[in-house]
Amino acid sequence: MPLITEDWTRRVYNQSPDGRWTAVLEFLVASAFPGDVVNELVALSLAPRQGSSHPFNAFLLATDPKARREGFNLWRVAVGYQIIPAILGSLDGNPLNAPTRIRYEHGEQSYPVDHDFNGNPIVNSAGDGFSSNFNDTMPTRFFTFISNRRGYYLSDSIAYEDMTNSSDWTVQGVTFGAGTCKCLTLGPEGEWTGNAQYVPIAYRFEFNPKGFKLRVLDQGRRAYYQPIDANGGEDPVLAGIVDSANEATTVDVLLDGNGGLAKSAVTAGFTVAGNESADGGATPAGATVDSTNAAAAGTTWFLWTVKGSADFNALGL
Repeated sequence: MPLITEDWTRRVYNQSPDGRWTAVLEFLVASAFPGDVVNELVALSLAPRQGSSHPFNAFLLATDPKARREGFNLWRVAVGYQIIPAILGSLDGNPLNAPTRIRYEHGEQSYPVDHDFNGNPIVNSAGDGFSSNFNDTMPTRFFTFISNRRGYYLSDSIAYEDMTNSSDWTVQGVTFGAGTCKCLTLGPEGEWTGNAQYVPIAYRFEFNPKGFKLRVLDQGRRAYYQPIDANGGEDPVLAGIVDSANEATTVDVLLDGNGGLAKSAVTAGFTVAGNESADGGATPAGATVDSTNAAAAGTTWFLWTVKGSADFNALGL
Protein backbone atom coordinates (compact mmCIF):
# COMPACT_ATOMS: atom_id res chain seq x y z
CA MET A 1 0.00 0.00 0.00
CA PRO A 2 1.55 3.36 -0.99
CA LEU A 3 2.37 5.85 1.74
CA ILE A 4 1.19 9.47 1.86
CA THR A 5 2.79 12.19 4.02
CA GLU A 6 2.23 15.92 4.12
CA ASP A 7 5.11 18.21 3.11
CA TRP A 8 4.79 20.76 5.90
CA THR A 9 7.28 23.11 4.23
CA ARG A 10 4.76 23.75 1.46
CA ARG A 11 1.78 24.59 3.68
CA VAL A 12 0.14 27.89 2.64
CA TYR A 13 -2.58 29.84 4.46
CA ASN A 14 -3.36 33.25 2.90
CA GLN A 15 -5.82 36.08 3.32
CA SER A 16 -6.55 38.28 0.30
CA PRO A 17 -7.05 42.07 0.56
CA ASP A 18 -10.84 41.60 0.38
CA GLY A 19 -10.81 39.35 3.47
CA ARG A 20 -11.07 35.92 1.81
CA TRP A 21 -8.92 33.04 2.96
CA THR A 22 -7.32 30.35 0.80
CA ALA A 23 -4.97 27.49 1.65
CA VAL A 24 -2.78 24.88 -0.02
CA LEU A 25 -1.63 21.55 1.39
CA GLU A 26 0.90 19.37 -0.45
CA PHE A 27 1.42 15.64 -0.01
CA LEU A 28 4.08 13.18 -1.15
CA VAL A 29 2.87 9.76 -2.29
CA ALA A 30 5.47 6.99 -2.66
CA SER A 31 5.56 3.21 -2.83
CA ALA A 32 6.00 1.44 0.48
CA PHE A 33 7.32 -1.85 -0.85
CA PRO A 34 9.15 -2.94 -3.99
CA GLY A 35 6.68 -3.72 -6.70
CA ASP A 36 4.10 -1.16 -5.58
CA VAL A 37 2.99 0.88 -8.53
CA VAL A 38 2.14 4.51 -7.87
CA ASN A 39 0.53 6.42 -10.68
CA GLU A 40 -1.47 9.62 -10.91
CA LEU A 41 -4.80 7.95 -10.09
CA VAL A 42 -3.39 6.19 -7.05
CA ALA A 43 -1.80 9.42 -5.78
CA LEU A 44 -5.03 11.38 -6.19
CA SER A 45 -7.10 8.69 -4.49
CA LEU A 46 -4.99 8.96 -1.33
CA ALA A 47 -5.08 12.76 -1.08
CA PRO A 48 -7.94 14.69 0.60
CA ARG A 49 -11.07 14.43 -1.52
CA GLN A 50 -12.69 17.35 -3.26
CA GLY A 51 -15.13 19.05 -0.85
CA SER A 52 -13.39 17.88 2.33
CA SER A 53 -12.69 20.46 5.04
CA HIS A 54 -9.34 22.03 5.80
CA PRO A 55 -7.98 20.77 9.16
CA PHE A 56 -7.86 24.29 10.66
CA ASN A 57 -10.91 25.92 9.03
CA ALA A 58 -14.05 23.90 8.40
CA PHE A 59 -15.37 26.46 5.92
CA LEU A 60 -12.36 26.10 3.63
CA LEU A 61 -13.14 23.20 1.31
CA ALA A 62 -10.80 21.27 -0.98
CA THR A 63 -11.00 22.02 -4.69
CA ASP A 64 -9.59 19.86 -7.53
CA PRO A 65 -6.34 18.23 -6.33
CA LYS A 66 -3.47 18.12 -8.81
CA ALA A 67 -0.75 15.43 -9.00
CA ARG A 68 2.79 15.87 -10.38
CA ARG A 69 5.41 13.12 -10.83
CA GLU A 70 8.66 13.87 -9.01
CA GLY A 71 10.38 10.52 -9.40
CA PHE A 72 9.89 6.84 -10.04
CA ASN A 73 6.82 5.87 -8.01
CA LEU A 74 6.92 9.30 -6.31
CA TRP A 75 4.17 11.84 -6.80
CA ARG A 76 3.43 15.27 -5.30
CA VAL A 77 -0.26 16.14 -4.81
CA ALA A 78 -1.28 19.77 -4.23
CA VAL A 79 -4.71 20.37 -2.73
CA GLY A 80 -6.12 23.89 -2.84
CA TYR A 81 -8.74 25.09 -0.35
CA GLN A 82 -11.14 27.98 -0.64
CA ILE A 83 -14.49 29.26 0.54
CA ILE A 84 -17.28 27.62 -1.47
CA PRO A 85 -20.09 30.19 -1.92
CA ALA A 86 -22.79 27.54 -2.20
CA ILE A 87 -21.86 26.18 1.23
CA LEU A 88 -21.92 29.54 3.02
CA GLY A 89 -24.81 31.03 1.06
CA SER A 90 -22.71 34.08 0.17
CA LEU A 91 -22.74 34.87 -3.53
CA ASP A 92 -19.32 36.53 -3.49
CA GLY A 93 -17.68 33.80 -1.41
CA ASN A 94 -16.98 36.18 1.50
CA PRO A 95 -18.28 34.50 4.69
CA LEU A 96 -18.86 37.90 6.31
CA ASN A 97 -21.53 38.56 3.68
CA ALA A 98 -23.33 35.27 4.26
CA PRO A 99 -26.97 35.65 5.38
CA THR A 100 -27.97 35.16 9.00
CA ARG A 101 -29.16 31.63 9.81
CA ILE A 102 -32.14 31.05 12.12
CA ARG A 103 -32.86 28.20 14.52
CA TYR A 104 -36.20 27.85 16.33
CA GLU A 105 -36.94 25.91 19.54
CA HIS A 106 -39.88 25.81 21.92
CA GLY A 107 -40.68 24.86 25.51
CA GLU A 108 -43.29 25.42 28.22
CA GLN A 109 -43.47 27.42 31.45
CA SER A 110 -45.90 27.83 34.35
CA TYR A 111 -47.44 31.17 35.38
CA PRO A 112 -50.10 32.37 37.88
CA VAL A 113 -53.57 33.05 36.50
CA ASP A 114 -56.71 34.66 38.00
CA HIS A 115 -58.93 35.07 34.91
CA ASP A 116 -60.11 32.84 32.09
CA PHE A 117 -59.49 33.05 28.34
CA ASN A 118 -62.27 35.61 27.89
CA GLY A 119 -61.11 37.82 30.75
CA ASN A 120 -63.67 36.63 33.31
CA PRO A 121 -62.32 36.61 36.87
CA ILE A 122 -61.85 33.25 38.56
CA VAL A 123 -64.02 33.70 41.67
CA ASN A 124 -66.26 31.67 43.95
CA SER A 125 -70.08 31.65 43.92
CA ALA A 126 -70.14 34.74 46.15
CA GLY A 127 -68.03 36.63 43.65
CA ASP A 128 -64.93 36.66 45.84
CA GLY A 129 -61.45 35.75 44.72
CA PHE A 130 -59.74 32.66 46.09
CA SER A 131 -56.98 32.97 48.70
CA SER A 132 -54.82 30.37 46.94
CA ASN A 133 -53.07 30.88 43.60
CA PHE A 134 -53.83 28.98 40.41
CA ASN A 135 -51.24 28.22 37.76
CA ASP A 136 -51.47 27.54 34.05
CA THR A 137 -48.85 26.76 31.40
CA MET A 138 -47.91 28.61 28.26
CA PRO A 139 -45.49 27.87 25.42
CA THR A 140 -42.11 29.56 25.34
CA ARG A 141 -40.28 30.19 22.09
CA PHE A 142 -36.57 30.48 21.49
CA PHE A 143 -34.91 32.00 18.43
CA THR A 144 -31.20 31.65 17.68
CA PHE A 145 -29.69 33.86 14.99
CA ILE A 146 -26.23 32.84 13.76
CA SER A 147 -24.21 35.46 11.93
CA ASN A 148 -20.58 35.45 10.76
CA ARG A 149 -18.64 38.30 12.36
CA ARG A 150 -15.01 39.43 12.23
CA GLY A 151 -14.51 38.41 15.83
CA TYR A 152 -16.09 37.85 19.21
CA TYR A 153 -16.18 40.68 21.73
CA LEU A 154 -16.98 39.97 25.37
CA SER A 155 -18.34 43.51 25.73
CA ASP A 156 -21.23 42.57 23.41
CA SER A 157 -22.23 39.70 25.69
CA ILE A 158 -22.12 41.97 28.73
CA ALA A 159 -24.17 44.67 26.99
CA TYR A 160 -26.99 42.45 25.73
CA GLU A 161 -27.29 39.25 27.75
CA ASP A 162 -30.27 39.23 30.18
CA MET A 163 -31.63 42.39 28.50
CA THR A 164 -34.97 42.88 26.75
CA ASN A 165 -35.59 44.80 23.54
CA SER A 166 -36.23 48.45 24.33
CA SER A 167 -38.36 49.00 21.21
CA ASP A 168 -40.09 47.01 18.47
CA TRP A 169 -37.49 44.86 16.76
CA THR A 170 -37.74 43.22 13.33
CA VAL A 171 -35.08 40.69 12.40
CA GLN A 172 -35.10 38.37 9.40
CA GLY A 173 -38.80 39.05 8.84
CA VAL A 174 -39.79 38.31 12.46
CA THR A 175 -41.14 41.24 14.53
CA PHE A 176 -40.94 41.33 18.33
CA GLY A 177 -42.88 43.92 20.32
CA ALA A 178 -40.95 46.06 22.80
CA GLY A 179 -40.06 44.14 25.96
CA THR A 180 -41.16 40.73 24.63
CA CYS A 181 -37.73 39.39 23.66
CA LYS A 182 -34.90 38.61 26.10
CA CYS A 183 -31.30 37.90 25.09
CA LEU A 184 -30.22 34.67 26.76
CA THR A 185 -26.72 34.22 25.35
CA LEU A 186 -24.47 35.93 22.84
CA GLY A 187 -21.26 34.18 21.89
CA PRO A 188 -19.32 32.04 19.40
CA GLU A 189 -21.06 29.04 17.89
CA GLY A 190 -18.53 26.32 18.67
CA GLU A 191 -14.74 26.61 18.76
CA TRP A 192 -12.66 29.24 16.98
CA THR A 193 -9.07 30.42 16.72
CA GLY A 194 -7.62 33.82 17.49
CA ASN A 195 -6.57 34.41 13.88
CA ALA A 196 -9.80 33.11 12.35
CA GLN A 197 -11.05 34.75 9.19
CA TYR A 198 -14.42 35.12 10.87
CA VAL A 199 -16.32 33.79 13.88
CA PRO A 200 -19.92 32.50 13.69
CA ILE A 201 -21.73 34.30 16.54
CA ALA A 202 -24.94 32.81 17.95
CA TYR A 203 -27.52 35.21 19.39
CA ARG A 204 -30.11 33.26 21.42
CA PHE A 205 -33.35 34.93 22.50
CA GLU A 206 -36.47 33.94 24.42
CA PHE A 207 -39.79 35.34 23.22
CA ASN A 208 -42.72 35.86 25.60
CA PRO A 209 -45.73 37.88 24.40
CA LYS A 210 -46.51 38.76 28.04
CA GLY A 211 -43.06 40.27 28.50
CA PHE A 212 -40.58 39.61 31.28
CA LYS A 213 -41.90 41.72 34.16
CA LEU A 214 -42.12 40.28 37.66
CA ARG A 215 -45.79 39.68 38.53
CA VAL A 216 -46.63 39.47 42.25
CA LEU A 217 -49.95 39.11 44.08
CA ASP A 218 -50.75 41.87 46.60
CA GLN A 219 -50.97 40.00 49.93
CA GLY A 220 -49.34 40.11 53.35
CA ARG A 221 -49.77 39.94 57.10
CA ARG A 222 -50.20 43.65 57.84
CA ALA A 223 -52.75 46.19 56.62
CA TYR A 224 -54.08 49.66 57.46
CA TYR A 225 -57.04 50.62 59.64
CA GLN A 226 -58.56 54.00 60.48
CA PRO A 227 -58.37 54.90 64.21
CA ILE A 228 -61.56 56.25 65.72
CA ASP A 229 -61.08 59.97 66.25
CA ALA A 230 -63.81 62.42 67.08
CA ASN A 231 -62.05 65.08 65.06
CA GLY A 232 -61.36 62.69 62.14
CA GLY A 233 -57.82 63.90 61.80
CA GLU A 234 -55.77 60.79 62.41
CA ASP A 235 -53.98 59.03 59.57
CA PRO A 236 -54.52 55.34 58.87
CA VAL A 237 -52.36 53.05 61.02
CA LEU A 238 -50.49 49.97 59.87
CA ALA A 239 -51.03 46.94 62.10
CA GLY A 240 -51.04 43.16 62.09
CA ILE A 241 -53.86 41.17 60.53
CA VAL A 242 -55.78 38.80 62.83
CA ASP A 243 -58.28 36.05 62.08
CA SER A 244 -61.83 35.64 63.38
CA ALA A 245 -60.42 34.29 66.68
CA ASN A 246 -58.34 37.45 67.03
CA GLU A 247 -55.15 35.43 66.50
CA ALA A 248 -52.32 36.78 64.36
CA THR A 249 -52.55 35.28 60.90
CA THR A 250 -49.98 32.65 60.01
CA VAL A 251 -50.65 32.94 56.26
CA ASP A 252 -50.50 35.82 53.82
CA VAL A 253 -53.88 37.51 53.38
CA LEU A 254 -55.14 39.16 50.19
CA LEU A 255 -54.93 42.96 50.11
CA ASP A 256 -56.90 45.41 47.96
CA GLY A 257 -53.99 47.19 46.23
CA ASN A 258 -54.13 50.19 48.60
CA GLY A 259 -53.01 48.65 51.86
CA GLY A 260 -56.46 47.52 53.03
CA LEU A 261 -57.93 44.03 53.25
CA ALA A 262 -59.39 42.54 50.09
CA LYS A 263 -63.15 41.84 50.10
CA SER A 264 -62.62 38.08 50.31
CA ALA A 265 -60.38 38.52 53.37
CA VAL A 266 -63.03 40.58 55.15
CA THR A 267 -65.64 37.97 54.31
CA ALA A 268 -63.39 35.31 55.78
CA GLY A 269 -63.35 37.18 59.10
CA PHE A 270 -59.94 38.85 58.97
CA THR A 271 -59.49 42.26 60.60
CA VAL A 272 -56.59 44.61 61.28
CA ALA A 273 -55.80 44.27 64.99
CA GLY A 274 -59.54 43.83 65.57
CA ASN A 275 -60.44 46.90 63.51
CA GLU A 276 -62.07 47.32 60.14
CA SER A 277 -59.42 47.90 57.51
CA ALA A 278 -58.99 51.12 55.56
CA ASP A 279 -56.97 52.17 52.55
CA GLY A 280 -53.74 53.77 53.68
CA GLY A 281 -51.13 52.50 51.25
CA ALA A 282 -50.47 52.85 47.56
CA THR A 283 -48.94 51.08 44.61
CA PRO A 284 -45.30 50.37 45.58
CA ALA A 285 -42.57 52.50 44.04
CA GLY A 286 -41.52 51.16 40.65
CA ALA A 287 -44.56 48.90 40.32
CA THR A 288 -47.69 49.15 38.19
CA VAL A 289 -51.01 47.37 38.57
CA ASP A 290 -51.53 44.58 36.06
CA SER A 291 -54.47 45.91 34.04
CA THR A 292 -55.11 42.53 32.38
CA ASN A 293 -56.94 41.33 35.48
CA ALA A 294 -58.46 44.58 36.71
CA ALA A 295 -61.88 42.90 36.66
CA ALA A 296 -60.79 39.97 38.80
CA ALA A 297 -62.68 40.33 42.08
CA GLY A 298 -60.62 40.57 45.21
CA THR A 299 -57.13 40.25 43.69
CA THR A 300 -54.51 42.81 42.77
CA TRP A 301 -51.30 41.96 40.94
CA PHE A 302 -48.29 44.26 40.74
CA LEU A 303 -45.78 44.32 37.88
CA TRP A 304 -42.12 45.23 38.33
CA THR A 305 -39.58 45.81 35.59
CA VAL A 306 -36.62 43.73 36.76
CA LYS A 307 -34.77 43.36 33.44
CA GLY A 308 -32.76 46.07 31.78
CA SER A 309 -33.32 46.94 28.12
CA ALA A 310 -31.11 47.54 25.10
CA ASP A 311 -31.48 48.51 21.46
CA PHE A 312 -31.49 45.15 19.69
CA ASN A 313 -31.63 46.87 16.31
CA ALA A 314 -27.98 47.84 16.90
CA LEU A 315 -27.02 44.15 16.67
CA GLY A 316 -27.33 44.37 12.89
CA LEU A 317 -29.05 41.02 12.46
